[in-house]
Amino acid sequence: MQSDRVIFQIEDKIIQDDPDTVFVDISNIMTIFVSPVKFIGDLDDLYMVTLKVRNEKNMKDMNTIRIR
Repeated sequence: MQSDRVIFQIEDKIIQDDPDTVFVDISNIMTIFVSPVKFIGDLDDLYMVTLKVRNEKNMKDMNTIRIR
């Protein structure tokens, strides 16, 4: 990611602090999603970084097989 314009989100909480001051223990991160945000004006380089933490609920959801 080459952009300085990033929105950080942990689970469902958007981080409104300075991202350089937020500490997350890497052993608690289960997945990282990076997606471009295209619905805000004419900003071409805005991204959403979402961290899912390792907890019982997320582990159970990850191990669930969905059949359509």
